[in-house]
Amino acid sequence: MRLERAEEQIALLRQQLATQAQSQVQAKSRVQLEFWGRMLANAWRNDGGVNSLDVPTIALSPGTSAPQPTVGAAFRQTTLGIDVTGVQLGGAGLSASLSGDFFGGVQTGAGNRRLFPEPRLRIVRLAVKWPAAEIMVGQDVPVFAPVEPVSLASVGTPHFASAGNLWFWLPQVRISLATTTSLSIGVQGAVLAPWSNEDPATTGNIDAAERSGRPSLQGRVRARWHEAEIGVGGHVAWIRRNDASLARGAALSATAEVPVGWFDLRGEIYQGRLLRGLGGGGVSQNFGTGATPLQGVALDDRGGWGQLNLRLGSRLMVGGGCGVDDPRDGGLPARSRNQSCEGHLQLRPAGPIVLAFEGRRIETKYLALSAPAKNTHLNLAIGVEF
Repeated sequence: MRLERAEEQIALLRQQLATQAQSQVQAKSRVQLEFWGRMLANAWRNDGGVNSLDVPTIALSPGTSAPQPTVGAAFRQTTLGIDVTGVQLGGAGLSASLSGDFFGGVQTGAGNRRLFPEPRLRIVRLAVKWPAAEIMVGQDVPVFAPVEPVSLASVGTPHFASAGNLWFWLPQVRISLATTTSLSIGVQGAVLAPWSNEDPATTGNIDAAERSGRPSLQGRVRARWHEAEIGVGGHVAWIRRNDASLARGAALSATAEVPVGWFDLRGEIYQGRLLRGLGGGGVSQNFGTGATPLQGVALDDRGGWGQLNLRLGSRLMVGGGCGVDDPRDGGLPARSRNQSCEGHLQLRPAGPIVLAFEGRRIETKYLALSAPAKNTHLNLAIGVEF
């Protein structure tokens, strides 16, 4: 009887291995190819006016949108990706990766957030790596602010955008050098595509930073040990105003990602000016109020965020954090401060299934109003990872 059972188990195992071998995706060039993704459904509720119903970052002024409860659901934060490895180039390893989602926008019409979400490219990397150096060409996070918060409610736009998180994915060429010791010291430098995120209708459909004729520049020094990393970085960029003069933006940052036992602490702080193009700095403003677009005062800005997560084994994680973006009032910003605080719970009950619940409170202060606009966002996420 035992022999028969063993033979049945061996036959079943052979069948499973044969099925898996037939289902493997192979690249034409025979490189190692890994396809991954996460199908993610989000349901939400807001009690105030916001700039985006499913992933809000700013509470709208009552004069712009009367506060009213809204509910909805969508799958557009689903992500897909491909990783390519196993290529040798002399003494270096060549790798490539690409990821995208369906957060590129929606067609005009009721319900189109659910029915017609537009695909969007997120991250693209083509890297040549040696033991102590790497050259990367692609579209990636800012070199000087690479740390991101954990969230399944804010995937299309990372958490604390416009509230202390500089995140925008930009085309770039990056060079990295690092020691290979247990305490690794690294230096990075990058040339990035210029981007201001100003309204193209005011700049002839050419971005105001692209009109400068100059790329953005960034650099960072970091220290890494085990899984922890801290770093400081700098950024410089230019924007051409409508009167043809150049406004120079710059920023300094410090970031940290430090796991300690069951806890994971991560965050970012920065100070600079003209930071809207990096993912909402200046509460999504480069200039203060002026007679014409791009003619106001270049906004000096400061902000940051922090998040603490507690991992209880491999199945449960609880955490929370806050972020704030605080432009200097002397520049007369229309939105003079934006603060976001959140708490979340993530559960992985079995296999690839992930569940998450998040509550978020956004308070946006407007220079013309005595009290801030407020919104409470509740989000339930259900996903399957593969």
